[in-house]
Amino acid sequence: MYHNLYYKNVQTEELFREKLYLLQGIPPTVPKTKVHTNDLNPDKEIFLTWNDAYTIWHDQWIKRMPRPRVSLDTIELALRMWNEPSLWMIAPASVVKEFCKQRPFYVSELENNPPARVCYKVNHKTPNMLTKKALDIFSKKLQEYIAQQDFNIPLGERYLASKK
Repeated sequence: MYHNLYYKNVQTEELFREKLYLLQGIPPTVPKTKVHTNDLNPDKEIFLTWNDAYTIWHDQWIKRMPRPRVSLDTIELALRMWNEPSLWMIAPASVVKEFCKQRPFYVSELENNPPARVCYKVNHKTPNMLTKKALDIFSKKLQEYIAQQDFNIPLGERYLASKK
């Protein structure tokens, strides 16, 4: 879940935050490790919305016509649509890692940083005993998995990452 929920029977718990980066094809149009969105061609953007805060930030900083070149709803589609080096996308660290398993990209930070992507766990406020036991096991395994994730992203040209 990528946003907080407000329902009487549900509570949300923040799992983690991840920084967003600029991904460009090889060779990059803007070959710098720190890029301002003003240096990017909005007509070459592959757009995915990561959360409401990101969409607001995007609409304030990226000058574009009524719509981006491509607006998608899955990262798999974004990777498949990436058919020319001049395209670019803003994506969270976990997506950058996955994309770099498929092919090389040029990764930069943004000078005008977008808000972090926040992922939440959704819980029932009053689970029954059997459900609580299962949720405790799930929560433990989930925390172990998150602790193993490496969200450090090297900047600049990024060659094919090893597939794990």
